[in-house]
Amino acid sequence: MLEAIVDKARNAYQRAYCTAAEAWHELNEQPWNRTLTIDSTVGAERAQAWRDSGRITQQRSDKMSMNAYSIIVGGFLDIFGAGMTPTGLALNRTIAFVWNSLTGGVYGKYRDVVFQITKTTTESSKRRQFAADFFAFYTFQVPTYAAAISTTLLITKGHIDLERIKDGMVAASLMSPFISPTTNWTLDKSREYCGLETSAEKAYQALQGEKL
Repeated sequence: MLEAIVDKARNAYQRAYCTAAEAWHELNEQPWNRTLTIDSTVGAERAQAWRDSGRITQQRSDKMSMNAYSIIVGGFLDIFGAGMTPTGLALNRTIAFVWNSLTGGVYGKYRDVVFQITKTTTESSKRRQFAADFFAFYTFQVPTYAAAISTTLLITKGHIDLERIKDGMVAASLMSPFISPTTNWTLDKSREYCGLETSAEKAYQALQGEKL
């Protein structure tokens, strides 16, 4: 009986992974106006001045995109995954904003490292890029989400509810094949808008440097 349940769960997860991989491929192939950049928005001279002064950095770009994405998808997970009340939702999103502000830049660098270690570049297959994205997201964001839930429960309940944390982590884990590609797509597009290199582009540059 248990073996049959495990087999069904494994098959369902494999189908979800394949579906997510195809969705990621379709999303990544969608036209993106690369002329829409910070330079075209505020002017090349002002944008360059911001870069020189440190107002436009990879860390700020990653933090901004993570916070924007977190409001929508994180709120969905809070309601349907962790079963939070409206008060808990508002508090957790506030805490998530602080978490993302603290960890968004770190996650961006961590993802850069994952792509470089796995040699996943702009020339890699879509499945390889999806796998690198999934690994980076799952090993970093799922534990971070659990920490955010723990903090929220500690503030609202006065104690840590392990069962609710487990439910939230299970929901985040099951949705990771769908959330990771869109999260990382948002990171990439934010960097492109700011005129910064994506993780795949950085890995490509690093690989080319090794060949010299």
